[in-house]
Amino acid sequence: MLLTLPFWLSDLDLRVAHALLAWNHAQGGHEDRRWWWVLAYHLPPVLAVLLGGGGLLAIAIGLWKPQLASFRPGLYIVLVLALGSGLISNAVLKDHWGRPRPRDTVGLGGSWEYRAPWDKGVAGRGKSFPCGHATVPAALLALWLLWRRSRPRWAGAALAATIALTAYVSAARMVEQAHWLSDVLWAIVIMACVALVLHRWLIAAPPSWLVDPARLPRGPVLAACAVGLGALAGAALLATPFYREIALRADREQLGSGGWELALSAPEGAIEIALQPGVSPTLTIEGSVRGFGLPTVRVHCDVGSAPGRAWAHLAIEGLTSEQVAQLRIVADPAQLSALRVASDAADIIITAPPQLPQPALQLRTTGRLRLPEGWAARD
Repeated sequence: MLLTLPFWLSDLDLRVAHALLAWNHAQGGHEDRRWWWVLAYHLPPVLAVLLGGGGLLAIAIGLWKPQLASFRPGLYIVLVLALGSGLISNAVLKDHWGRPRPRDTVGLGGSWEYRAPWDKGVAGRGKSFPCGHATVPAALLALWLLWRRSRPRWAGAALAATIALTAYVSAARMVEQAHWLSDVLWAIVIMACVALVLHRWLIAAPPSWLVDPARLPRGPVLAACAVGLGALAGAALLATPFYREIALRADREQLGSGGWELALSAPEGAIEIALQPGVSPTLTIEGSVRGFGLPTVRVHCDVGSAPGRAWAHLAIEGLTSEQVAQLRIVADPAQLSALRVASDAADIIITAPPQLPQPALQLRTTGRLRLPEGWAARD
């Protein structure tokens, strides 16, 4: 409650996000693409493999040499990652809570309304709460809990690494407008709670019914460890980020002297079209596609113009865990004869001055549809 109240009683989240956006623009608008911020994007999957793989290795060693007593510490590390980061943070909350990211929110470049932490939205319409990347370095707190009495120097190093890496990854995700301040704070709290509860249950005061590792069948447990390592590696690969920007500017000469058509297609996200009489150049298209998926994911972008038509088609091929497209179009509606937009789940928002004649519209999406007053769409 103490952590959440400031974000419910004030606009702290919004003020921090706007300050970071202003700072990014002051640095040229591409600060979030610098290598030291991009590195933070790739660090958590590597940490997850190292930490989870180390836990699985400790389980295997504990089976072969029970005198080393590494089985329960290894199981503890694996469960902190699996339950805290995997199940609670990502599978239960992040994928289903429906909190829009800052960059998807009105006033910060998107079209969705801001939601406070723990204000549940529509499942799948935003994956901001909590910050999944921050949960992985925060899981290093488990090492401090394991070593704080037996190996105090190691414990101190683990705690310092937990603080430094969690702060670094959290800052990078906030600079990129991917998470709110409350997202990263709650990611840390969730992981700390999971680590503390499991430490109490498995390490500090294990229940009497907990099976002695020496009595476990080695073959099935080692096979389970191998499967777990494969699943961990697969999850890390599925967290590989992808990003692609597009831009197009076309003037009246490029579109020809007669009527012209605009065709757009994109995966889920937002497509915003502003029709402004007299704007120059006649057509401006800017956008991006980003998300997480296997390294084999391919982003296809086809953007161009020719006499009588202009187009922007975005598509993603391969297995992804998240994909979002943002398209922003500003066009002079003079002689715009047709507007066609197709998407699986993107929000389509069209703004135009009052009394502007409606061009032929063909819009297809399962997302929100917002049109100027008096306009009608044909699916």
